[in-house]
Amino acid sequence: MNITTKQIVQHFLSQHLKILANSKVFTRSSFFEDYFLREELIEMIKHTYAGEALKLYDLEKMTQVEMLELLNDADILDFYMNQWEKEVAHSASHTAQNVHDTLDQLGQQLHYLNFKILADWDTYDCSNFTALLKKAGRLRKVFGIYDLAISQEEVDSVTSPPKRFFDTYALAENALNELKLDDAHILFTFKTI
Repeated sequence: MNITTKQIVQHFLSQHLKILANSKVFTRSSFFEDYFLREELIEMIKHTYAGEALKLYDLEKMTQVEMLELLNDADILDFYMNQWEKEVAHSASHTAQNVHDTLDQLGQQLHYLNFKILADWDTYDCSNFTALLKKAGRLRKVFGIYDLAISQEEVDSVTSPPKRFFDTYALAENALNELKLDDAHILFTFKTI
C-alpha cells in the first residue's frame, strides 16, 4: 500500500469511527457473527471496557456470542485502528523482538545485532538496523514538502511534519509545482509500512 493510500484510508477510518462513536444507535455488522476467535473477543472487550465496567463481566464464563453482544462496530473499529498503530510503532521501534523478527525475516538470524544489547547500540548499529528494515520492506523512503528553513538533517526532528507524504520524488515535485510555493522544497524521510 502506498503512503498516500495509507494516509487516506486512515483519515476516513478515523472520520467513520467518530461518526460511529457519536451515533445513538448500537450497530454491529452481521459480518462479524462467527468471525472472531474467543481470545480476540476478550482482547477487544478489555480494550473497550476499563476498570469497574470490565469487572461486571465474567469473560471466562461467557460464550463468544455473549461477548460479541458487548461490542458494536465503533468498538471493533477502534480496537483494530489501535492495533494498526501499535504494529506501525513496533515496526519502527528498536526492540529486541523487532530486531529478532526483522533478522528472522531476512534469514540473518546470526547477524551481530541479534546478539548485541540494545542499550549498547551506537549510531552505526542504528544505521545498520535502519538499512535492514528497508531491506525487509518494513521501512519506506517517502518525500514531503518542507519549508526552505528545514534542512535534510533536521527532517526527523521537525515538530510539525508535512500533512502529506509522497512515494516518489516526482509525485512530490508535481504537488510542489501545483501549490506554487516559492518558500518550500522537497526532502525525504523514512516511514514504516
